[in-house]
Amino acid sequence: MHRLWLDLGHQVRYVQNVTDVDDPLFERADRDGVDWRELAAREVDLFRDDMAALRVLPPQQYVSATEAIAEVVELVEKMLASGAAYTVDDGYPDVYYRPTPHCNSATNPAMTATPCCGCSPSAAATRAVKARATSSTR
Repeated sequence: MHRLWLDLGHQVRYVQNVTDVDDPLFERADRDGVDWRELAAREVDLFRDDMAALRVLPPQQYVSATEAIAEVVELVEKMLASGAAYTVDDGYPDVYYRPTPHCNSATNPAMTATPCCGCSPSAAATRAVKARATSSTR
């Protein structure tokens, strides 16, 4: 889509998420005896090399998950406080988004302007939330 929009003459600001923190990464780092940050950096570099080899146009900006942890925590706290999310404590306190008809932009276009979780409309667009209570220094 990025290339198509550019080819059609549109100005495009392309920002891409980089998942540089997750349980499989931690497990692999533990298994291989390496720091998870180093492993994440290597995997991100491999991904970028693969995309370049496939001639995929790179984004203007990459945003890593570890850069957004504070914002995600704030959003999850707001969602929990408003009832838009709930927890399941099975040894790891997971937080899940509570989909409801009044809080769904597909059935309620106003949700994009005033999301039920009290967050910004752009943050509300990311409704599939499952946040593991993990610190960035794990």
